[in-house]
Amino acid sequence: MSEEKDSAFFADGMHEDILTNLALVRDLKVVSRTSVMEYRSTTKKIRQIAQELGVAYILEGSVRRVGSKVRVTGQLINAATDEHVWAKSYDRDITDIFAIQSELSQAIAAALSAALSPQEKSLIERRPTDNLAAYDLYLKGRAFFVGTRTDMSRAQAEAALAEAVQLDPNFAQAWGYLAAIHGLAVFGDEDRSAERLAKAKAAIDTAVRLAPGDPDVIEMQGSYFYYGYRDYARAAEHYQRVLLVKPNSGDLYTMIGFIMRRQGHWADTLANLRHAQELDPRNLNTLFGLGHTLEGLRRYDEAAVAYRRLAEIAPDDPFQTGVFPYVEFLKNGSIAAFDQWQATQKPTVIGASKMLFIRRAVLALHGDWAALVKLDQEHPYADPYDDVRWSRDAAMIFNLVGNNDLSAARAWAEKLIPTLQGLLKQQPANASLWSSLASLHALLGEKEPALSAARKAVELVPVSSDAMIGPNHSRGLAQVLAWAGDKEAALAELARLLRTPFGSNVHLMRINPGWKPLWGDPRFEALLNDPKNNAPLF
Repeated sequence: MSEEKDSAFFADGMHEDILTNLALVRDLKVVSRTSVMEYRSTTKKIRQIAQELGVAYILEGSVRRVGSKVRVTGQLINAATDEHVWAKSYDRDITDIFAIQSELSQAIAAALSAALSPQEKSLIERRPTDNLAAYDLYLKGRAFFVGTRTDMSRAQAEAALAEAVQLDPNFAQAWGYLAAIHGLAVFGDEDRSAERLAKAKAAIDTAVRLAPGDPDVIEMQGSYFYYGYRDYARAAEHYQRVLLVKPNSGDLYTMIGFIMRRQGHWADTLANLRHAQELDPRNLNTLFGLGHTLEGLRRYDEAAVAYRRLAEIAPDDPFQTGVFPYVEFLKNGSIAAFDQWQATQKPTVIGASKMLFIRRAVLALHGDWAALVKLDQEHPYADPYDDVRWSRDAAMIFNLVGNNDLSAARAWAEKLIPTLQGLLKQQPANASLWSSLASLHALLGEKEPALSAARKAVELVPVSSDAMIGPNHSRGLAQVLAWAGDKEAALAELARLLRTPFGSNVHLMRINPGWKPLWGDPRFEALLNDPKNNAPLF
């Protein structure tokens, strides 16, 4: 309720911390903040909200921060009877914020007759930092990581957390999240340099030294191993340790499900994601993960159910509503649902960069490469999810290929190749760089360097180490083989991919210019027209 815009971070952080404290109480099942964000300004009745979330009680309240003072109000409501079980307001100095959170959490647990163990009480009473400026920065960085701020880049989150630990070098949780943010840069192939990994290791080592038993630190250790090294066994070990403290955490079951997905354990993936959904029924991250997994397994009807649920929960977010018509395209190749969906979108609902991202996707599905190239020229860097310039340049080059402007595409490829080669000297383990380099060499007809780079990408991230991303690099190798003139090998690799989860989709292959050398080949068309190549895989 504060007038200052930055105070929204503070209120959001309070919300997250209170929920985290309550989730530490074994007797309570608490849905995550991502599930309840939509209710901030709702007019829905308490009973309806409780039914939608699958809970018996609702905690509502407010935060007002003015200068060095803060007022926090809270009331716990029995949703079935609309009875106020507990209510209190706190008018304190801002430096008492952690004491307020602790008192409020313990009072609610008591009101619900939930017994607190000594360990739970100790964790709830912890004070992460005495530096409120550092705490504010930590809240900003954490908001990006937990998915409650989508208008912030990974680099901005890193900068906020780095400043937080500079202000308070003993802030263990901030060090933990900083390590995980560095790991994200590695995982997304934004920066796989030795320097980046060294920063991640230094941050997590500091966090563990400062607070080895803190659940947040242990969880971020798991994320460090997951994102920084694809060390899924060690990541799972740490997430399981936190589950001993927070047995009802939907977020943790989601992460374990994601680990199983990377390992190709599809039944365990779905079981964990569905259990996470039961615990936290409106968590967008879990629902999208479930839908995306089913999509990768070509279980399109089931994926559509999850994606339709996303659209119901976040009807004003085109990044959530757009995946339903997209899965319809993957299922039957029809863009009618996409066109119908696009006609309902309002440009003012989302930022310009997100709308441009959506326009690009729709133009690609239509195969309107001329319009896509024109859009690239007018707005060359508008992908809200991709901070990596070379990756966007490579995508634009293949838009030119789709538009049959091979001379312009090859001229741009010649200019971009030295950039990628220079980056690979710093990041030799970056599979995405190798894959992009391979595609550019192939476009230029440089067969040997193209194949060498494509095979290097597959070697770095094989399907055996990542069942979701590994097929991307195998698909890149198949495309390079096709451009290199080895159609037999390309078709053999493609046939294998069409029997592999997350391998490829027959309808996307009809429009993706990366497959241009195979378009019109009867063997290629036979693969695309074979019903079993778009049938469920698991």
